[in-house]
Amino acid sequence: MKPVYFLSFLLPVALFIGCTSKNITDHPTESSFAFEFKVENYNQYYEVDPEGRLFKSSQEISITNVSDKHLGRINFSLHPKLIIDHITIRNLDGKETSIKQWDKIGVRKTSRIWADTSLNEFPVYQIQTSESFAPHQQLVFEIDYHLDVDFIRDYPEEMYELTFSPKASYAVGPFTGHNPYFGRNLIAPFTITIKHPKELYTCAPGNLITSKQENQFVIDIYECKYPNIPTFSCVKYKRISRQSDIFRLEYYLYPDQQVTEGMIDTTFRVIDLYSKTFGDNGTREYRFGTVGKAKSWNLGGENKGNAIFLTDFATRVYTNWLLNWSASLFTGGLSGKDINFLFFSHELYHNWNLFYVNWSGKLYEWFGEGGANFITAWAAERVIGIEVGAQIRKAFIKSFIENKGYEASQPLESVRKTVNAERALMYKYGAIVWEQLRRRIGDEAFFAGLRKFYRQKGFKQATYEDLLASFQARADIDVEKFLSQWTTENVKIKLNIGDVSIQKMKTGFRTTVEIEVDSEKDYDIVTAIGYKTSKKENLTILPINITQNGKSVHI
Repeated sequence: MKPVYFLSFLLPVALFIGCTSKNITDHPTESSFAFEFKVENYNQYYEVDPEGRLFKSSQEISITNVSDKHLGRINFSLHPKLIIDHITIRNLDGKETSIKQWDKIGVRKTSRIWADTSLNEFPVYQIQTSESFAPHQQLVFEIDYHLDVDFIRDYPEEMYELTFSPKASYAVGPFTGHNPYFGRNLIAPFTITIKHPKELYTCAPGNLITSKQENQFVIDIYECKYPNIPTFSCVKYKRISRQSDIFRLEYYLYPDQQVTEGMIDTTFRVIDLYSKTFGDNGTREYRFGTVGKAKSWNLGGENKGNAIFLTDFATRVYTNWLLNWSASLFTGGLSGKDINFLFFSHELYHNWNLFYVNWSGKLYEWFGEGGANFITAWAAERVIGIEVGAQIRKAFIKSFIENKGYEASQPLESVRKTVNAERALMYKYGAIVWEQLRRRIGDEAFFAGLRKFYRQKGFKQATYEDLLASFQARADIDVEKFLSQWTTENVKIKLNIGDVSIQKMKTGFRTTVEIEVDSEKDYDIVTAIGYKTSKKENLTILPINITQNGKSVHI
């Protein structure tokens, strides 16, 4: 039969790629907030009783002076609606340090997600003490606070907002404001104790150590021994559990949410695929907790290790025909089932690339978010089918162009999550860069290198140089040179499929495809053409390597 050709799925048609002070009292920003104290450990206690209009916390936080100075002050910020009741500072022997005074000295501004305004303004407090703290000295910072009752909501807010309501209460975002913020470091091992009415369930990262009932309340204690951000939800959930031979899944759902057995089976398959491919990360129980507005139109997730918080969009897009149809139009053809798969598999992979290894240095966002999107498309190939993987990559490029990722202010090696262009660059373009590397060195070398990297760096610090070394040991090209053309430079490429000629031969058909590359210089580009001779056949992939501008013909 005459072959039917589909779009190039690694670098699609018409692709444009572009990467183009110390005074804390004066509105400190994320970048200028003094980084003087590092969090070493959290011990947090919460009482959450929406009907009783009570949200309060007592926390003991171990911090270390990481500056090179003797300091007689501690600066921190907190959510503006959390009212401080008491602060105590002790040394490790339990001796209390006298506080001369503490004042609000400014505000910290940080970007908000899905919020009515573009910035959060969190008050910055400064505590002045009667004695100074030496470099590397460790302290215990104790704080008690409660939530302003005027901040109690009738219904849940967006998932990244601190929310306290009879319907749902949660604090799951990285900068929700329930954890005192001393600079740039929020991640540390923790213990969380949550006292809540017995009708509610909690969902939090780590191991559930105990759960016991006291009269009309339940006290849950979670412990997370590896560095993480203390987060939790407390909702009148519907809980569904499933157990395989190795792994356990727990879904904490809003009352009208549905989880199908197909969704659960696919989640088990993805976890099994990741474990066999990248190694055992030690996690045996995964929790999925719904937060945010009911019937949300925002697809969002927040991975906190074995606890993954998400909007209800991820499940509704699977089961609701109208949402399925709308999402398909927006993504260029992905079904609700595919979008559900993309979302869950992306967040699950973070248990390897964000928690199994501790990445530091350049290309953090490419490794984290771009890497998770890349793995999602690859996993779709393995679990659902090769055409779904291709369609997911096409959706990445569509979103990249629509959000003008080519206008990002920083290249991929240093980009951060700020506006939509930067997010498109790291999430969508970053995934395609991963795919370029995979195709350039081949599956065997690529996945062997990735396995080696995780095996050597599991539960350790890792850098870009470590990753390069793992790939280079298996590759027959200069991996760093190949990647640098995509990560360090401003790039603009237009790739078009031109003339397609199909000639009948004695034993079949001879097909030639003309591909045109238009860019300011030559790039080492790896792409592919997919074809099949009937709708019932699987897609056949033909790899193509293009190293020069202009037109090239491929047979």
